[in-house]
Amino acid sequence: MDHGELLATLATADVERRDYVVRAEPSDDLPWDMDVRVLARDRDDRWYWGFGERGSFDVRRYFGSEDEACRYFFAMLTSPPTSADRLESEETLRRRAGEVLPRTLDAMDGWMASHRAGLESRGISVRITSSTEEGVVRTGVLAKGTRRGELIVRGPGRDSAYRRVDTGPEPRDLGNRVHLVHPKIVEEVLQRLAYWL
Repeated sequence: MDHGELLATLATADVERRDYVVRAEPSDDLPWDMDVRVLARDRDDRWYWGFGERGSFDVRRYFGSEDEACRYFFAMLTSPPTSADRLESEETLRRRAGEVLPRTLDAMDGWMASHRAGLESRGISVRITSSTEEGVVRTGVLAKGTRRGELIVRGPGRDSAYRRVDTGPEPRDLGNRVHLVHPKIVEEVLQRLAYWL
């Protein structure tokens, strides 16, 4: 099987086109496709599959031939995941979260420090705390009047979260989970919380 046959077979197998990318042109660069499985060929004509997520790309396996790569990729996309696949995926997420955590915390501290004066001039209080309670590493809080926005960063393997709480006449608690926190995600969430206030 070659990559053209793979694409045709996947189309007839009703595999969602948005769930995968096939890159047949040789390249030294890793793909930047995010949240999809990628089958690609490197400059040395080696085929590999990988997965991109939150700004990084992880090569999962190299193959000896295009045929082997295409057959494996087809089977992976059309077979239900095994418990071993799920464990591997969870372990990869935990490892990646551990690698990204120091940069995430730096981004959080940097955003809070660089925006503190502007936020305080708008009447928004800014607070950041460190803790190891329930796996929490750092919490950033922005508050104004009855509204409070929180970004809670937990250690690897734990869900981080952000919340918007309004204790005014119509109390609201809008929680959102972020499985894998990344520096860019932290900055975007803090910006959203500041805008909401």
